Amino acid sequence: MTYLVTFRSHFDAILTNRALKSAGVDVRLMPVPRSLSSSCGTCVVFPLAPGQPIPDRVEPPVEVEHVYRQRGPDWELIQ
Repeated sequence: MTYLVTFRSHFDAILTNRALKSAGVDVRLMPVPRSLSSSCGTCVVFPLAPGQPIPDRVEPPVEVEHVYRQRGPDWELIQ
């Protein structure tokens, strides 16, 4: 399953990208798709295997705007 996380600031997106890479997650930093809105316009996208938990914390703490899960060509808001 693929997840997309949006942020209120570009800096939070960069910190999350670094933290997920350090944790061994295959993550990409990219512009937010036009179908979604975001304060900063930058998001992280990453796949997780079934049963693999979504990382719940990034150090230092970041402010997440929304978390989406990919459903076919669309994104479903989950948080």
